[in-house]
Amino acid sequence: MQILIALDSFKGSITSVEANRCLYDVLKDKHEVICKAIGDGGEGTMEAIKDSLNGEIINIRVSGPLGNKIDSQYAICNDTAVIEMARCAGIVLLKKEELNPLYTTTYGVGEMIRDALDKGCRKFIICIGGSATNDGGMGMLKALGYRFYDINHREVSNNGLGLKDLYSIDNSEYDKRLDDCHFTVASDVTNPLCGINGASYVFARQKGADEKTIALMDKWLENYAAISGFNPDIKGAGAAGGLGFALKHYLNAQMLKGIDLVIKYTGIEEIIKDADLVICGEGKIDYQTLSGKAPVGIAKLAKKYHKRVITVGGSIEYTPELDEYFDEYYKIMDYSLNLDDALTNVREYLRIIGHKINNSLKE
Repeated sequence: MQILIALDSFKGSITSVEANRCLYDVLKDKHEVICKAIGDGGEGTMEAIKDSLNGEIINIRVSGPLGNKIDSQYAICNDTAVIEMARCAGIVLLKKEELNPLYTTTYGVGEMIRDALDKGCRKFIICIGGSATNDGGMGMLKALGYRFYDINHREVSNNGLGLKDLYSIDNSEYDKRLDDCHFTVASDVTNPLCGINGASYVFARQKGADEKTIALMDKWLENYAAISGFNPDIKGAGAAGGLGFALKHYLNAQMLKGIDLVIKYTGIEEIIKDADLVICGEGKIDYQTLSGKAPVGIAKLAKKYHKRVITVGGSIEYTPELDEYFDEYYKIMDYSLNLDDALTNVREYLRIIGHKINNSLKE
C-alpha cells in the first residue's frame, strides 16, 4: 500500500516534519510511505516550501517581537525568499507573561526582506501565521524605509502602541528596490483589518490584550488605514495583526490561502494521485479546520482523486461537515492522561496511533 503522510505541525509541541516522522517510523516496514512537510501560512510553511524546492536556509540576526535582537532564519529558493514571520514576530517566541500586542513589532520581518533584497531576491513568499503582533505591519514598513510620525513630526514607536499617536506617513525614503519585487502572502486568515471581525477583536486577546486595549487598538488601526488611504476591509487585511494590510497595500502582495500555496510549490498533488491512503492532520481538528486549514486542503485534494483519508489530531471536536473530507479520525487525547501529558509525550502517542492505523490496514 502506498501511503502519503502530510501532517501539519501540532502547535506548541511538534513540527510537521517531526510529526510525519513518528507515523513514518511505524508504517514504513509494511508499506511504501512518503512524507511531505506542510503548513498553511503558520509555523512549518517555510520548511515545507524550502524542502520541496531544495532551498537554502539563511541565518540572520534580527529584531524579535519585543524589539530585542534574536537569531532567526529564512530561506532562499532560487531567486525567491521564503519568510515565516513567526520566526521573528511570533507568539511562540514569547513567554506567557510577555504577551502584549501593545509592545510587539513586525520590524524583524522588514529586516529579513531587506537582507533578502541585498542578496538579490526580488520574489518573496511571506508566511504570516502565528503572530504576536497588532502593529498593522508598521514595524515591517519602518524597516523598509517608510516613516510614521505623530502630530509633532516625531517618529512613533515601532509597535502596536505607536499607532496610538500616528498622524502622518512619509514614503519618500522607502527602499526603491521594492518596486521591482513580487510578494505572495500565505495565510489562512480572511478577516478585515478593523471592526468586530478584525485583527484586534478576533486575535488580540490570545496575544495578551484585555477588552479595553482591544477596543483602543481597533480604533488605532482604523485611523492607520484612513491615513494610509487604503481599504481596511479586503480579505486577509487583519492577518497577523494587520500585517496582511501592509503587505497587500504597501507592497502590492498577492494574497493566497497558505495551504493552496504549499500545494502549488510542493507538488503534493502528483503524490496524492499515486497514493492509496492519505494521512493528514494537525493539533486541533474542529469547525475552524473547515475554513481553509491544512488538513482540509490536503483532504479536498485527496477526495478529488477518490482517496481514503485519515485525519490525526491532538484533539478533535467533531462536526458532521468534517465527514465530507475525512474517512477516519484518530486523536491523541484518547490515549493521553491530560493536555500537559499530550503536549509532553506527543511523539509517543503519535507512534501509538501509527500502530492503530497499521493494524487497520491490509499489508
